[in-house]
Amino acid sequence: KMKGSKKRVVSKPSSSRTIVKANPNDNKSVTIEPPIVSSYNDQIRPLLDTVDRMRNLNTHPMLSMIDENIVGLPVLAQKLIHIQTTMISRCLPEIFSDDLQAKPKQVREFLMDEIKVLEECKCVGLPNFIPRSAFMAILSQHVDDIHAKPVEFIKNIWDYIEVVLSSIITKYSENFPQVQPSIKRAGRNLMSKIKEQSVDRVIQIVEMEKLTDYTCSPEYMKSWTEKIDAQKSFVDAVLNDKMKPDSFSVNGFGSVKISHLREYHAHLLQQAFDMKMRITSYWKIVLRRIVDNLALYLQLSVKYLVNTQFQKEIVAEMVDPKGGGGVERMLEESPSVASKREKLKKSIKVLKESKDAVAAIVDQ
Repeated sequence: KMKGSKKRVVSKPSSSRTIVKANPNDNKSVTIEPPIVSSYNDQIRPLLDTVDRMRNLNTHPMLSMIDENIVGLPVLAQKLIHIQTTMISRCLPEIFSDDLQAKPKQVREFLMDEIKVLEECKCVGLPNFIPRSAFMAILSQHVDDIHAKPVEFIKNIWDYIEVVLSSIITKYSENFPQVQPSIKRAGRNLMSKIKEQSVDRVIQIVEMEKLTDYTCSPEYMKSWTEKIDAQKSFVDAVLNDKMKPDSFSVNGFGSVKISHLREYHAHLLQQAFDMKMRITSYWKIVLRRIVDNLALYLQLSVKYLVNTQFQKEIVAEMVDPKGGGGVERMLEESPSVASKREKLKKSIKVLKESKDAVAAIVDQ
């Protein structure tokens, strides 16, 4: 931190670095790494929750020798939440959301998927009504196409968090080799559980979109109304235009081929076009809802991780004899201390023998 001056952000050349000027009147610039890639020494205070708990037990003289600045879970929790929040807020809008909303390559001709589903779902009913079963079938196809992306994303996020957590544990427990293996094992076990729970939760978030076509957002009707206005002109271009054009410009799709649609009845084309516009309008809402739910879930999960779950997992690992008995090992002397103690004992023994020898000579 520089005294007598204020830092001012002047440019941001990339998502991983920020250029700041220490003095607005000075041309010198300094590159500062963002929290997610900067040194842990500058961003996070040490984590030794187990030592923090044992420090209050006062059951052994060794515990009173621990510096209070070495431990501090609340500070670490706040820092870690901030780091993960920054990472999540960057990844979701810039990586996951863009990737999820990327338009897939058109593998079939325009409206052919809708026509196929409508023909399979033919039933007796009023005209100009789209069978809900047909709509849900198309919607399920769309959900299945992106099903793997949220799961892959959540795994990548927790892999990153595990790396951060492992680095913190390793660095700030290196002065306590007796308990370091137990703390590392607790971190690995906890991350394994959270990954499994998160994958299950994400699958539920995605799968529930296949069950009900619902939204309270007015954006759906607004978008569908704008798109359906071209329905009549589209059908006329396909069936009634004497020029028989090969393509037609559709809002949101650009120029699409229509020559392959002339063999179908006008009623079927109207239904297929209507369904296409409905699915397109609704799909934007579905994607946004998946991204929002995933972001909220991640924020809450990270908070629980650093505030409650990690503490409980470490304590359970430390007091569990099957886990290696971290508390007992914490109270054991290190090999160097044991060696010094043996040397001291030998010195005391020699001094006693010398004292006895001198006393015997004096008595004579």
